[in-house]
Amino acid sequence: MSTPTTVDRVRELVRSFRVGVLTTVDERYRLVSRPMLSLGDEFTDVLWFAAPIRSRVVTHVRSVAAVNIAFVADRAWVSLAGTAVVRTDPELLARLWTTDLTPWLPDDASPDEQQVAVVEIAVTEARFWRAPGAVEQLVHLARSRTSAAPHTAGTEW
Repeated sequence: MSTPTTVDRVRELVRSFRVGVLTTVDERYRLVSRPMLSLGDEFTDVLWFAAPIRSRVVTHVRSVAAVNIAFVADRAWVSLAGTAVVRTDPELLARLWTTDLTPWLPDDASPDEQQVAVVEIAVTEARFWRAPGAVEQLVHLARSRTSAAPHTAGTEW
């Protein structure tokens, strides 16, 4: 049995996440973050999110394509950087559509309307970390306070 590669580990982790925090750049070059629901069943270096066509996230992506999406769950963190584009393809939206989007979009939004866009992110860089157990964290914390050794919060793969 072969050991999983780093890319395989990232893909496995990303598949398990549903909500991430998407960071974009606004018109004043400030970072703006918001939670977004991940769409699609498979992660192959592209992520999809739905957003109202007139939303700030769509405006930001159309202006500056560089984005970051971060996911956190059960002592694991993933940070993905990439380039985003706004897609208004109704077939893509219909394929990715899920009733889970209802609380994330305006009340009258549907896959048949031109009110919702797909934000597609081509991932170019991934970083992920796994935290040690709670007891191990306390040991690291105590050791960092009593010695010159730096405190490490987790292990970066």
